[in-house]
Formats: sequence, structure tokens, C-alpha cells
Amino acid sequence: MGSRPSEKFDKSGDSGIIKMGKVNNSTQEPPDFSKYDVKEDLDAVERVKQTLINNLGLSENNIDLGNLKNSEVLEPFVNQLNKIQQETNFKLPNLNVVDIIDGDELCISGYKPFENCFYISSRYFNSKQVLEDTLKDWASKGIVPKQATSIRYLAEHEAAHIRIPSSLIENEEGFVIFQEAVKKGVCKNDMNIYKYYADCLALDRIHYSDKSTKSAVEYLKRGGIN
Repeated sequence: MGSRPSEKFDKSGDSGIIKMGKVNNSTQEPPDFSKYDVKEDLDAVERVKQTLINNLGLSENNIDLGNLKNSEVLEPFVNQLNKIQQETNFKLPNLNVVDIIDGDELCISGYKPFENCFYISSRYFNSKQVLEDTLKDWASKGIVPKQATSIRYLAEHEAAHIRIPSSLIENEEGFVIFQEAVKKGVCKNDMNIYKYYADCLALDRIHYSDKSTKSAVEYLKRGGIN
């Protein structure tokens, strides 16, 4: 299939972060966060922190919940991660909540492999309505799959990024499968092989997989990723 252009494997600039919501789309804008009310329930935030420690095995020193006001997004998100951990070899790395990830207002969450750290944006996680409205908007524009409109999907997508090693999808077979998906128009975000494979695995795990993702899912499973 020829050589693999290096830009195909650019994660997101120099930071190396794999971001949810980062696309090559100059017209994409963040939501107007001022339109949404943010509830405050810090006791609930602390409850979820204990879940991260007791159920997902994180050290308290590796959790920074930053400016998180409530748990209406974080709790179902963490519960889904806990389910994934019970079913797979997934292990959540350090967790860091920041207002804006790497200065990118469009980024909901992201994983930095070299830091072994998973980042989430409090701007999106402080309001379930903000998050769901944003995902629905992106799904309607083809930025994410049409089924990617739930907190459950977001958790599956991010866990897939953490679980799938770069070496598995950056080799020739992984690239060929990705390239064929781009040619067929299956992969809308055609400059990002990482998001393509994370989407395929997430779709399979929430039972939305179809023939368009079959090759990618089978390839991941042959590589030991389920």
C-alpha cells in the first residue's frame, strides 16, 4: 500500500496527547458554557474520588479533581470505567482535572501516554447537559460516530485509547485497515488513526458495531484487545 505518511500518526501536536474532540475542522467552536447552570455537590465529588481509589486502584496522590463541582458526569463515567476494568485488562492511569486541556477549548478529555496521565476538562464534566449537547452536535456533523452521544460511549472511547498500544495500530496491517476505511468514507476523521480504532472498539463494546468496523475490531482482538 506504499509508505505511511508520518502525519497520519500525529496525535495532537507536540504534547503527544490523544484528545477527544480534537479534529481538523476550523469551523468547529466550543459550546457557550455560560448558558448552562453548574450545580455544586462537593460531597458527591469526594464519593467518586473514593470509588477511584477503592474500585479502580488509584493512589490518592495520583488524583487531582481540580475545579470539579459535581459528579453528574464523573460518576457514570467512572462507573463505566470500573465495568471495563472488570471485563478487560484496562487500568486507569493518573487522573487530572483541568479547566482547559493543553489550551484547547474543544477538548473534552485526553490521554498522555508519556505522562501516564488521563486528563478531563471540568468545563465539560461540570455539566451533563453541556457534554451531551456537545456530543450530539459533533455526531450530527460526523466528527464522532452517530452513536457517540453518551457518557458511556465517552468512557469506552477513552478506555480504548489507553488500552490500545500505538505499536498495534501503527504497523503495516493496522494502517492498511485504517486506509481502507478512509477510502470507503467510514472514517470521517481521516487524519487520525488513533480515534478510528478507539471508535471501532467502543462501538463494538456497546453493541453498535457493524460490517464497517468489523476488520478493525477483528484486528484488535487478534492483538489481544477486547
